[in-house]
Amino acid sequence: MTNIEKILEFLSQNNEGYCDDCLSRESGIGPRQQVNSVCRSLAMKGKILRPKALCCSCLKNKKVNKLNLGSSYLVEPKNKISTEREKNAFAKPWFWEGNIQVKLTNWLKREGYKIISFSDTATRSQGIDVIAQDPRGRNIWISVKGYPETGRHAQARHYFAEAIFDLIFWGDRSQEVDFGIALPAGFTTYKNLLMKVEWFRKKLLPFKIYWVDKGGRVLEG
Repeated sequence: MTNIEKILEFLSQNNEGYCDDCLSRESGIGPRQQVNSVCRSLAMKGKILRPKALCCSCLKNKKVNKLNLGSSYLVEPKNKISTEREKNAFAKPWFWEGNIQVKLTNWLKREGYKIISFSDTATRSQGIDVIAQDPRGRNIWISVKGYPETGRHAQARHYFAEAIFDLIFWGDRSQEVDFGIALPAGFTTYKNLLMKVEWFRKKLLPFKIYWVDKGGRVLEG
């Protein structure tokens, strides 16, 4: 398999937007200069796009590489899920993380936000769950969490802690972008946990909270 084929295959399965450095590291294709040369050539042919945006891996504002989904190039993913697994994915409850992400992005669009990027929650791809731009041109990074299907409170606390850690990890960008957490509405565990970190939200790192309900309505707090 040539480097061109390797890069196209990698992007077909990981299309969140990688800069040349991170694409070289994540795909195992080197040196970095070779990746840059191949990607520029693919962009000229219309196979990929190279906009200036946040790299989903290093989170730096650089030229990133994304498969041009409007091109004639199509690739069959190695890990294509079976028909049975596809059915199971559709059978996920409304409070599953992927469903919360979809409901949130739809709501943001209706509110006039532009969706910059979002990660693939079904495959657990790395990157910020949702990056959106408000009508004023200000970006917001949102960590999206669902609720455990088993209803276990301990696992829910773990999900919530992951969301707070996301904010801490992004904290050095707090002057440039806003932060937010999206959670399914109606779960007491999340309401209680949010009350316990309200001091952190008010004094150290402000963030928005988006409560997403089963019908797709969102309450912003």
